[in-house]
This record gives sequence, structure tokens and C-alpha cells, in this order.
Amino acid sequence: MINKIQITNYCGFSCSNCFSCESELENQLHVSIEDFVYMLDFVKGNRFLILGGGDPMLHPQFDKILEIVNRNEDLHFIMETHLLYNKKQIDFLIEKFNRGSYTVMLNTTTQYSNKKDILLENISLLKAKGKVIKGKVIIEQDTDMDSLFEIISESKLKRISWELGLNVDCKEWTDKQIEEYYTKIKDKAISLINFGLEKDIVTQNECGNIPLCFLNAEDIRTMAYSSNMQQGNIYNFVCEPSIVFTPDMQAFRCKNIGEYVDIRDLKNFNQLYRFFVNELDNKLYKNNMLSACGKCLIKDKNRKCGCLIFKEA
Repeated sequence: MINKIQITNYCGFSCSNCFSCESELENQLHVSIEDFVYMLDFVKGNRFLILGGGDPMLHPQFDKILEIVNRNEDLHFIMETHLLYNKKQIDFLIEKFNRGSYTVMLNTTTQYSNKKDILLENISLLKAKGKVIKGKVIIEQDTDMDSLFEIISESKLKRISWELGLNVDCKEWTDKQIEEYYTKIKDKAISLINFGLEKDIVTQNECGNIPLCFLNAEDIRTMAYSSNMQQGNIYNFVCEPSIVFTPDMQAFRCKNIGEYVDIRDLKNFNQLYRFFVNELDNKLYKNNMLSACGKCLIKDKNRKCGCLIFKEA
């Protein structure tokens, strides 16, 4: 998994699938330049790092952030963004963000459909300058997949990552709600994979494995053929913690599972990673997601099914 520095929590949009953005001015948090440098030193040894938000470009010292980014030759930075910027902002990115690539959050444009032409134009401008761009999709129960397919087709993006949308409210779900969720979400995920196969687009799951008990034989063949689950193996899926660093020097595991940790209390990234694995993941995986899981033969084979958010309650 690739870890992320949330350089700001501020964003001008309020997307339903986003848990890390703040649209109110009085609640803005921006990482200081000093703390940003500290974080980069803390994650030393990582090869990739997401530069995210909020909207990264709304950081008041974004130009200085990029100066530091461009000096760090050991890291490949991925800017995670909605990319709904004006021409001046795009020109700034083309000139200043010259060592990284882009991940474009496509759900924003499905919710703000009047912005689609802006997105398509900006993708075209960045591609013309040789920038590497990947699309990202958050699949929720009410996600309009047809709108996403339209955007992906028109943008001519050839690589799409996807994850299953979940939030802290899911911890309170009953067995029936979890079963309904996976049944509905599975069909949407399979439709995206089949769309990618049909259009010669690589689709890759980044977060949220679908338990085998919700997949039929055709679903499994589709996923296996497209190498869609992490590590290319849907049978031995192990969810590794993707760690998010907040502007105020806290770190949390993806999906807001578990507690926040102040990174200044730790020596290095490896210590933080081992903390989340040993003190959170390994303990939660022993819990059953559903009452029926206790009789599952696959679970006895150490398959680690389902999102940990369902096991935290």
C-alpha cells in the first residue's frame, strides 16, 4: 500500500465518498513547512508517497511544498486530486510539479457533473505534457457506474484504481446490512472490471477485498483473469495498512480504523507500521465479520476476509 501525507484538510468540494476533507474555512488545517520536512524524513525508505488533502493546491504554501518535493529524488510523489482547476493552476502544476504523477478522483465529477468538461480538458493538457495520470474510483452502494464509465471513456485514461467506500458508521451494521452491502457492491465492482476488460483499461483494486462467499464462479474468473485483487491473488488477500499523515502530525490507518498516533512519539516509519499491524490488524483479523464466519472453512485456512472496519465493533 502507498501511504499519504494530507498536507491540508481543506477542499472546495463536499463529496459524499470523502472522509478527509473540510469545506469550512474555520476548520482548516495546513501542514507547516517544518512539519512537512519532518514527515518526509519520517517516511524515509518508502519509494512512493501520495500528496493529498483536502485539495493539495489549497495549501497556502503549496509552491514551497513543491520545491521540497522536487528536491526529494528518492521519492516518487503522486498528487491525489479532483483536477478541477483553472488554466492558470494547471500551468502552475505543469511547471512546478515536475517529478511526480497524478491520481484523479473521478467521483467528484460524477457529483458535480457540470465540471466534466473542465476535467477532460485538464487531463488532455497534462497528457500533452507527458504527465502520467491514473483515475481512481470509490465504489459505494449508490455510485452511478454509468456516469463513471462515461467519464473514463471520454478521458481516455488507461489505468483505473478502485476501492470500496466505507465509513465509521459501518461499524454498527448488522449481519444483514453487511450482506446487503457486499451483494450490491460486488455487482458494481464486477461491472467496472468487465468495462475495463472490454475497453482494454487496466483496473486494479487498492482497498476493500470482497469475501469469496459473495462471489460466484464467474465473478472469481473475472477477477482472477484481470489480476484485480492486491498481489494478484484473490485467495490469499492480506490487507496491508495504508497510513495517512494529517496536517497536525497524527497518523491513522486507512478507513479511520483504530486510534490516531502522534508520529513524534515514534522513532521511524517502520515502528509506526508495525504498531498498526501488531496492535490493530492482527487482533482484528481474529474477529468474525459475520456470525456465519465461525463455520467458514476458508477462514480456517487463514484467509483474512472482509474489511477490518466490520470487525472493530
